[in-house]
Amino acid sequence: MDSSKNIISLTGFMGAGKSTVGWELACRLGWPFVDLDAEIEAAAGLAIPDFFQKYGEAAFRALEIRTLKQVLESRETPFVLALGGGTICSEEARKIILDRTCCIFLDASEGEIVRRVGPDTSSRPVFDIARMQKRLPFYRQAHYEISTDGKSVQQIVDEILEREIV
Repeated sequence: MDSSKNIISLTGFMGAGKSTVGWELACRLGWPFVDLDAEIEAAAGLAIPDFFQKYGEAAFRALEIRTLKQVLESRETPFVLALGGGTICSEEARKIILDRTCCIFLDASEGEIVRRVGPDTSSRPVFDIARMQKRLPFYRQAHYEISTDGKSVQQIVDEILEREIV
């Protein structure tokens, strides 16, 4: 990995494993872990579904970019960053992510995501397989792509580490 990119960011649709894999990867590397969605909720003082309902997606995306910039500028590196499912879809955010981090797309099939998320999607504001398909071209711009289907968290982290990304 380019030494200027000592931040690993994880992208992918909800249920792909960004937070779970990110936490485990950070632990294995001995790096801090940052979840962008948690940072957004802290900045907003609201859960993301409540923010969506109250202010809409456009306001959420604006807050998301501000929070992304703040996280990248205020933290000492290295660290592992779990992005939100739609973060990389914004041209501005995508440029920041690809320029400032080593981005890994955690690719999970539709069936795997449905299995992981389950029937209760109340905590997921934009659960929609059609949306996932629209996001795939953006996810695929990541520096690396790893399929997560049928793999344990440890296997996914092993695969990341075997690629000598860090």
